[in-house]
Amino acid sequence: MESKRIPKIPSIQFFIPSLYNYISIFCLESYKLFQIALKK
Repeated sequence: MESKRIPKIPSIQFFIPSLYNYISIFCLESYKLFQIALKK
């Protein structure tokens, strides 16, 4: 049971950069869609 414990600090260190990458990709994609909408 002891081996199944996951320390929270490393998981947060990996979670925040992935969340930042997800937000940045989402902003880029929504910006592209916005440009396409303006062209129509």
